[in-house]
Amino acid sequence: MQWLQQAAKALKAARITKLPNLAELQAEYATLQEKKEALYADYGKLKKQVKEYDVIKKNTPVERVPAGHTKMKRACKYKLI
Repeated sequence: MQWLQQAAKALKAARITKLPNLAELQAEYATLQEKKEALYADYGKLKKQVKEYDVIKKNTPVERVPAGHTKMKRACKYKLI
């Protein structure tokens, strides 16, 4: 019972008079969970795409870099990419 008194005291100290509605919290959590899953799926796709680009960079010889891209040629020459 002492923990209930401590919890009540902490709520009063935080000036919380009414607890949030559990159904609203659960609905908000479900919405946020869906957004999280969608963002994580996008993150996975982008991560895979970055890996593919890295393979392409490693397999592209310096001679095949288009003319006018001197920065990229230098980066390839010094293995910065």
